[in-house]
Order: sequence, then C-alpha cells, then structure tokens
Amino acid sequence: MKNILGLLLLMHICCSIQAQIVPDSVLVKYSADSNKLKKGRILSKYFNFDFEGTEDEKLAMLLKTKLYFESKKEPVGADYCEAFVVSYAWSKGDYAIALEKGLNILPNFESRKDTFGIIQVTNSLAIASSDSKNYTQAIEYLKRTLQYSTSSHERVGVITSLNNMADIYNKLKQKDTALYYIQQAYLRSREYDRPYHNSLVLTTMGETYILRGEYEIAKPFIARAVYYGFQTDDSSTVSYNYSSMANCFFEQQQYDSSLYYASTALHYATPFYKAEMLKAAEWMYKNYEKKHNTDSVHFYYVMATELKDSLYSLDKIKNIQQLNFHEQMREQEKLQSKIEQDHRRIKNLQLTGIAIFIITFISFIIIFKVKRNNSASLEFLGIMGVLLLFEFLSMLLHPFLERTTNHNPFLMLMSLVSLGAVIAPLHHNMTAWMKKKEARDQISAAQKKKPKH
Repeated sequence: MKNILGLLLLMHICCSIQAQIVPDSVLVKYSADSNKLKKGRILSKYFNFDFEGTEDEKLAMLLKTKLYFESKKEPVGADYCEAFVVSYAWSKGDYAIALEKGLNILPNFESRKDTFGIIQVTNSLAIASSDSKNYTQAIEYLKRTLQYSTSSHERVGVITSLNNMADIYNKLKQKDTALYYIQQAYLRSREYDRPYHNSLVLTTMGETYILRGEYEIAKPFIARAVYYGFQTDDSSTVSYNYSSMANCFFEQQQYDSSLYYASTALHYATPFYKAEMLKAAEWMYKNYEKKHNTDSVHFYYVMATELKDSLYSLDKIKNIQQLNFHEQMREQEKLQSKIEQDHRRIKNLQLTGIAIFIITFISFIIIFKVKRNNSASLEFLGIMGVLLLFEFLSMLLHPFLERTTNHNPFLMLMSLVSLGAVIAPLHHNMTAWMKKKEARDQISAAQKKKPKH
C-alpha cells in the first residue's frame, strides 16, 4: 500500500510541475508554429502589412490581443503586441512612453534569445531616442540592432540600422563617420536590391555628400533615389530628393536649375506632404531672392510661413493624439487590474472551498466507525484524504516555490518530493492510530457483552 501511495504522490508531483484579438487565421498560424522567431514574424506581418483599419483601431486590437495572450499565459505573443505598441507610441511622437515600454519588454526578448524581437524593440528605442534629440543613446541602440541583425542575417535590419546611423551622424555634423555608415548601407542595399530600401539609402547618401559640400557626387545618388521613389509610388521621397537637388544647384549658384527642381519638388509634395512643401517653398523664395524677384519672394515666403503655421497646428493635433493615447493606456491598465483582481478573488474562493472540503473529508474519516471487515475501505479513504491534502498544499505553495526557486524545475520537484515525504508518513501514522482505536473499541464492546458472574 505504501508503494501505491508513493507512486500516486509522484504522479501528482509531475502534474503539478506541468500545470504551470487577432483573426482566427492568424492565431491558428501562430499556435501551429513552435518557433518563437516565426511567431513574432506572423504577428509582425499581420500588424505591419495585413491589418486594415486606422492606427487607433490597430492600437485597440493590439491591447485586446495582448490581454488575450496574457490570459493564455503566452508571453511571446504578449511581448510582441507590446513591441508594436512601442512603435505606435514613437510614431505619434510620445517618446517617453515608447522608451518606458520598450525598456520594460526588452529583457523578456533577451532572456528568450529572440533576436527578431530584440531587433524590433532596439530599433524603436533608437528612433524614439533620436527624435527626442538623445543622439548618443540612439547610436547605442542602433549598434545593438546592427549586432543582432548581422548575427541573425536580417538583411533589412542591417540596411536600416546602417542608414539610420548615417542619418544621426549627419545631424551631429560628423561627416566622415556618416559617410562610412552610409557606404556600408549602400553596398548591402545593392545586394538586397529592393526599391524602397534603395531609395532610403540613396537619399541619405545624397544628403551626406551635400553636407560635405561635394555636390557633383551627391547629384547622381539623388537622381537614383528619385527613380526608386517613382518605382515605389512614393511622392514624399520624390519631393524630398528634388529639394535636395535644388539645394545642390543653389550652392553652385545655378539658380534657374535650382528653381526648376524646387518647383518640381513642390508639385509632388502638394497637397499631402506639408513638410516637403515647406522645404520646397523655402528653396523657391531663396532662389527668387538671388534673382531679385520681389513678388515671387513674397509669394513663396508667405507660403512657407503658412505651411509652418499649418505644421504647428499638426503638432497640436499630435499632442491631442498623445493625450488620447495616454488615456487609452490608463483605461487598459485599469481593465487589466480589474481582471487580475477578479482572478485573485475567484482563486481565493476556490482555495477556501477546497480547504473546507478537505477538512470535512478528513473529519468524516476520523469520526466514521468502520467495521473490521471494511478496513480496506478505511485504507482507501485514507489515501484519498492524503492525496487531496497534498494537491491542495502544492497548489497553495506553487507561486511561492516559483519565486523562491526562480522557476527552476529541479528545485521545485525536490520541494514537492519533500512535501510528499512529510505527508506519506502522516497517512501511515493516522491509519495505524485509527486501526488501534477501532481495535480498542471492539475490545471494549466485547467486554461489555461478556456475561457477569
């Protein structure tokens, strides 16, 4: 009987150790793949390319999906949803939230050695740091992004990291360092040969040579960036590079050519890309100043001023969006807190009910008078009582054991084995005591039945 009890306890110990929204089509693919890197790519593809809806709708779905993954104890999915929230935050200009959330989840990806997730988060942290003028920190994050992208052969990550490094060094006026990084990005973009990344790198290459005052070298790169901008139907890139071409001709005092490219840049930027419209309008009035055309100077200067005012209004809209984002995050945190409280309340009620049942069951065994010919029933009930007690104590102690053993399966196993080693003798002693009590009661009853002489 002791061997059976030991086997049953060991089975329960093993069970205790084990016990530890997006569309259904996406969830099916996600669940079917055991590779955490591929899981991240599945979610990334959906939210970055396949999702149809506004940015605010995407945020709402991200938050709901994150809760879903948390309820299923699926940390990989929950962390990737949070990583996409980080990208949303910096795109809205809320760099503090992006940095805070990104730094919170980065250790999770690092502990799982999830290079794709690390690349996503460090790149977002770099952009948030750069846009908030913290260039030194941005460079550190980009170096990490570049390191992980290189080691995991993520070509897109390598190209964008090198390009962004060059862009930051251009802003810091470190021309030689910027040139080194953009040349590395250029070599890799030629191997990868995708129009979007070609236009991205060639644009930065042209800007780098403009800052170095090497305008004749800059022009061919700018012209090719325009070509790829047309291939990707990216009017913003086309306009931006035409303004860069206007810059080259202006510095070379070829004002007619500069005017041509500035007016072309203004054409492609109008009416959607106000930042590019502003850049083109500024080159227009600067050129007309050189040509002493007062009316045209006034016209484009007023246009540039109005565009600045318009962009200022857009900044105010962005501030409102930031406030809405903060509010959504607060509501999300309140909802999550309420769900956790409800879970704790239900769990406490369940544990209380189990405790009452076990106490009642053991009390019933002790109080119930089992006849000698039913000692096997007594033995069975005793085993059931001990198993219930063991399972209840293991459920109660499981969170504590996870914390104290740092989720180490071997230490948790030894702890539960120790608990079983304490409970098993308890069952044996209790059964022996009950049998002795039964025997005494039977002797006492027999003595009472003896006839008195």
